[in-house]
Amino acid sequence: MNKSYLLVICLLLTSLTGCLDDEDDFEDWRSNRNEEKSEHEGKTWQTVRYARPSIHWTFYRDFDECDPNNDSIVAYGEFFDCLNMDLMNDGEVKDGYNSLTSEFANQVFSMADLDMDGNLTSSEFDYIKNYPHFECELVPYGHCPGADLSFQDFSGMDLEGINLSYANLRYSDLSAANLNYADLTGANFNYADLGYADLDYADLKYAELYGANLTDANLTGANLTGTLLERATFQYANLTNADLAYTSAWSTGLSGADLTGADLTDAYLVGADLRYTNLTGANLNYANLYTADLDYADLTNADLTYADLTNADLTNAIVTDANFTNTYWKKTIWTDGVAYDKNQA
Repeated sequence: MNKSYLLVICLLLTSLTGCLDDEDDFEDWRSNRNEEKSEHEGKTWQTVRYARPSIHWTFYRDFDECDPNNDSIVAYGEFFDCLNMDLMNDGEVKDGYNSLTSEFANQVFSMADLDMDGNLTSSEFDYIKNYPHFECELVPYGHCPGADLSFQDFSGMDLEGINLSYANLRYSDLSAANLNYADLTGANFNYADLGYADLDYADLKYAELYGANLTDANLTGANLTGTLLERATFQYANLTNADLAYTSAWSTGLSGADLTGADLTDAYLVGADLRYTNLTGANLNYANLYTADLDYADLTNADLTYADLTNADLTNAIVTDANFTNTYWKKTIWTDGVAYDKNQA
């Protein structure tokens, strides 16, 4: 088949699949990109969610059941076996023995091992006997891991430093609450209201914030590694020096937000609204910015090495000293408002 026929076929199929050369270019770019990436892939909200039992599960075992050698001490290994047995009996482990609980077991054990000697006494064991349904302390530096606090009103409360790791806060109102330095690891904030909340240096890694409102929230230095942020609103939020590596932020509203110095390595920002966003000095290595809107965004000194800019819009963006090395361009709208298929930086 001669080249003219190939060209006709390519043009006819463009609206569905694109031309073969374009597809080959993208595959070559993606192959090179993957070779350059670190072998370490960050954990995300999804991998952590499926490494834990459901919120309906309760650990209920007597001390003697977890002390098979009757030495009045439950060592970590004994606790691990006992926890797995409880999970299997309750149908929480479905993919094989201990497939669910290695990290989870360590977290629960550490809560009770107050003297950090690697063993649990009877009194320490009693502390987690009804995990996660023990008493919740909604006070600064309180202890509420795994608690079900969905649909509650905590607006304006002072909860600085509280441990709400893996807690369920779906649809709860935390507007203007003080959550500075809080441990919110793996917590579920889907559709929660965190508008104007203070979350300076809060630990939100692996948390879920689908559809959550964080308008004007303060998240300076917060850890949002591997967090689900899809369809959440961060308009005018302060995310200076925040860690958002490996986040899933599809269609997330970040217009007017301050992401100065933020780490967005390998972030999934497909369709994200980044208009007027301050990304000065931000790390966007390997970020997926397909169809993202960066109109009037400030990318001064930002690093976009190996970012996917397919159909992204950078009209009027400030790109002074930004690094666009090995970025992928396909119908990418550059600062002049014109779409290009080749790197214009």
